[in-house]
Amino acid sequence: MDRHGPTNPPAANASPQTAAATTPGGTVVGPPRSAREQIVKWALIFLCLFNAEDLVLTLAALSRGAGESNAVMGYFFGLGLVPTLVFKIGIVTVGALLLWRYRRRDLVPIASVGVAVVYGAIVLYHVSHALAWR
Repeated sequence: MDRHGPTNPPAANASPQTAAATTPGGTVVGPPRSAREQIVKWALIFLCLFNAEDLVLTLAALSRGAGESNAVMGYFFGLGLVPTLVFKIGIVTVGALLLWRYRRRDLVPIASVGVAVVYGAIVLYHVSHALAWR
């Protein structure tokens, strides 16, 4: 590096959306912004799908006599289907919107994938129990 800046300046046609983030020393930190946004987008899509599937499978399990393990959701199921739908879909939607709002932050792709994986595991748990009922 000379006194005028880095010896290998970024390409003139590189945009902030396609270039990876770098430190002042030129070290790349994380995937390019557009890749991070794609990770967050798909993780949040899967999160919403898994949330809906969790609701459907929970309703099926409750109709077969199972109990709700989550005390908060148990409370809402006790209030009825509409309050349960509003709360369950609403809370995950608000969380997903917040994650999308801060999608350019370094930890958001990790958090988004983590939450989607947890909901995916919950769906697999439901499916494994549904198969055992047969």
